[in-house]
Amino acid sequence: MKFCPECGTAMNGATVCGCGYTVQTSVVTLESAREKFLELKKERALKRMGIAAAIIVPIWLLVLSTGEYGFLIFVMLFGAVVFGSVYFHSALTNAEYHSIPGTHDAHGEHVCVFCGGQGLYRKGVQNSSVVQARCTKCGTVLFHE
Repeated sequence: MKFCPECGTAMNGATVCGCGYTVQTSVVTLESAREKFLELKKERALKRMGIAAAIIVPIWLLVLSTGEYGFLIFVMLFGAVVFGSVYFHSALTNAEYHSIPGTHDAHGEHVCVFCGGQGLYRKGVQNSSVVQARCTKCGTVLFHE
């Protein structure tokens, strides 16, 4: 049974819900869904790099004024910020992932944008509260919760 993603009521095969939500009837290929997924990941990565640059520039100015160990401190901080932003850049949320056309089949069930698999398994990241949702067929991390 398909449920409305806006209000949660049962749709029972209808294309319009009482809340005004309309079911998309256009055909979406896995390739177009994959492209949209990668585009969203790229946008998030660029946003994080901008934030990283906004943090690094003032630190760099401060470090230049400290003297002989300033460059070493700057390199360590720069490496930590860049590593963190690159490591976590793919953290799409559940809502962001499922807003991509093609991430659901005709029955409203989840679909992987890479292989078309319908299974998910959730795995926690060690020493954090982040849970990764991965495809059971190809193992790709699709979103974080």
